[in-house]
Amino acid sequence: MKYDAIIIDSLESFKNIAFDFGISNLKYDDEEMSFPNLINRFFPEKKSSFDNNTLNLENCGKLNGILLFQYLKNAGFECALISAVLEKKSELENLLSKGARAVIISTTWTLGAHEVKRVTQLVRELNNSVPIIVGGVLIFNSYLIYQQRNNPDFDDSSAKDLFYFLNDDPLVHEDIDIFITDRVGLRTLADVLYAILHDIDYHGFNNTAFYLDGKLKINSQQPEDIDLDSQVIEWKKVAPHHNGEILPVQLSFGCNFNCKFCSFFHKNHCYVKSREHIKKELRNISSLDGVKLLRFVDDSMPANTLKALCEIFIEEQINIPWTTFVRLDNLTKDNVSLLKKANCIDVQVGVESGDDRILANMDKKVSSAKYLEIFSSLSKLDISIRTSFIIGYPGENEDSIENTIKFLNQLPTDNNALIYIGFAPFILIPLAPIYYESERKPFNLSGFLFDWTHDGMSINDVPLYLKEIFLKTKNDLFFAYTGDPMDFNLTKEVAQNVRVARQNLQKAIIAGSEQNEIVCRENELIKSVARLQDYY
Repeated sequence: MKYDAIIIDSLESFKNIAFDFGISNLKYDDEEMSFPNLINRFFPEKKSSFDNNTLNLENCGKLNGILLFQYLKNAGFECALISAVLEKKSELENLLSKGARAVIISTTWTLGAHEVKRVTQLVRELNNSVPIIVGGVLIFNSYLIYQQRNNPDFDDSSAKDLFYFLNDDPLVHEDIDIFITDRVGLRTLADVLYAILHDIDYHGFNNTAFYLDGKLKINSQQPEDIDLDSQVIEWKKVAPHHNGEILPVQLSFGCNFNCKFCSFFHKNHCYVKSREHIKKELRNISSLDGVKLLRFVDDSMPANTLKALCEIFIEEQINIPWTTFVRLDNLTKDNVSLLKKANCIDVQVGVESGDDRILANMDKKVSSAKYLEIFSSLSKLDISIRTSFIIGYPGENEDSIENTIKFLNQLPTDNNALIYIGFAPFILIPLAPIYYESERKPFNLSGFLFDWTHDGMSINDVPLYLKEIFLKTKNDLFFAYTGDPMDFNLTKEVAQNVRVARQNLQKAIIAGSEQNEIVCRENELIKSVARLQDYY
């Protein structure tokens, strides 16, 4: 089939956002020992059976590509969709050889212009003339940063190599024919694609930018309306290989909060799907075969939306388990109890710090005591919790790290719920409130992205503090591994034994224990994996 466009929604397979620094994750031969890798190392004959009988969140589809695919299909276009394109060169080559008229690259899952260049370069190797359209989060943020170029409170020079429009080096943009600069951009994309297919000049549309003779041209910006009710996915029309055992679903867009480390462009307001359309999409999903888990990918699901979601699951008697991102302070005793009744098995939350002073610096508008209260409620209901923490936010020092360790060791671990913790260094991101000079000044904060320093510490101190946290945290809190399967597909006792044994071994290695203790810990790990593989 000849396609109107090839949609590329991601460069590579998903990788966990937690940073390890070679500390918390056990490795053999430079390979992290996730459960599948442990099975493969010690019992390779069971690897295939294990993989086929467990679920992994990282195998969830990419909603950005699925949404683009459906929108353009409903608009009358025939499109192909590729995820992790850098791992699928032959598939891309095959599609281009059939005469696709355009390539659309979504930047939701890319970190900078240099990453997009890897994709555009690949496309140009295979076809030097097909129009390339690029849009999404990176492009909209690039436009916002470009608008800040004359703001003395904003460091635009540091951002020019990561984002578009500030950098006139042709190598950055030469492969790209047109940029979609709107934060939604669906209608604009359809207009541009229609023009390409009908040999009409496509450079004059609102919400676009392009280069002409090396000079940037940005057209008028008329933001498209955000209407989530028009974005209900018709899952039965999605190609089977993008419609797998774990489905990504979005009920809201944006965030009602304004955390100072966060650069989300859709802050201080949250758009939501109506209850009627949430019910429609869930009914659609429940009629599918083979769906084992729903992953709600909302940036920060509002409390009312979460309540409506739970009520619909209960009313419609939908038995599919699910997980969601949520702010802990959006949870109350009432909606926590609803989570359990509605078959929620897991929540993913940004805790960020166990120190109240750092939480205040971040403008999190929550206390560590409130966190502990909600953790307790979730744990009593056997709802597992995946948490993320930031090390090094301005104001961080030895005292705040010690308070985070104390906080972690107060988390409830005597129930069936599992608690995972992931750590990332503070990142000084353009457009985050803390990025502006007026916010940096009180902390003597300087730098860019992963290269920063402030009064309390620098990026170089992060691995040292992570080591301290790792060694001092009780062992029934689990540091996150990329590749570990979801808990509900494993026998809890057996799976927990593997996690504890794996963590004990890594702690012995990091602490510099005697070799005989390390060998003993390794033997314990092998025994625990042997028990695990008996189930597959």
